[in-house]
Amino acid sequence: MKRGPSAASLGCSARGGARRHLLEDALHGQEGAIRLSEEIDADPRELLDHACRLGLEGIVGKDRDSSYRSGRNGDWVKIKCVQSEGFFIVGYEPSSSSPFSSLLLAAYRSDQLEYVGSVGTGFTARQASELRSMMDRLTWKRKTPPVPYEDKRNVVWIAPTLIAEIEYRAWTTNRQLRHASFKGLRERQDNAEVYRLDSEN
Repeated sequence: MKRGPSAASLGCSARGGARRHLLEDALHGQEGAIRLSEEIDADPRELLDHACRLGLEGIVGKDRDSSYRSGRNGDWVKIKCVQSEGFFIVGYEPSSSSPFSSLLLAAYRSDQLEYVGSVGTGFTARQASELRSMMDRLTWKRKTPPVPYEDKRNVVWIAPTLIAEIEYRAWTTNRQLRHASFKGLRERQDNAEVYRLDSEN
């Protein structure tokens, strides 16, 4: 293996071009082996807003004058898009060691409810216990689940009454919440609204 000059000490601004040329020369004829990210010189707030509108998870930034250093040192920052909406709790997955393992969530599409994924983090032990007590009083009595559901997981369905405040990063391609986290229950008397998938169009 041929070793050339190190690019670790080169920064991203004045010396960034030299570093890019070194890498491009080293990769000549090996297209696709490594992809170099393009630098976007823009207002980071506007860039983040645009990334969030596109449904991306966020942006990555770096101190332009810093050299490359391995490990976590603060030169690189990942700024995530965080969204928060209300979703109906329509069921839960039972657990032998806790009140439940995850909650199943739904949103409106027109006047119908649609399954949008589950959430299994963000609860304190007390919240999980209180939620289970509430859900035990809302058992779904019909044979057909309250939302169309094709997964084979063991689910206890409940009447869509409780509205959960859910923080999430983005949507998957099949319209499921990504990196969802439970933040609490919303109260209907506080004009709590359930997310509408129609509003995305």
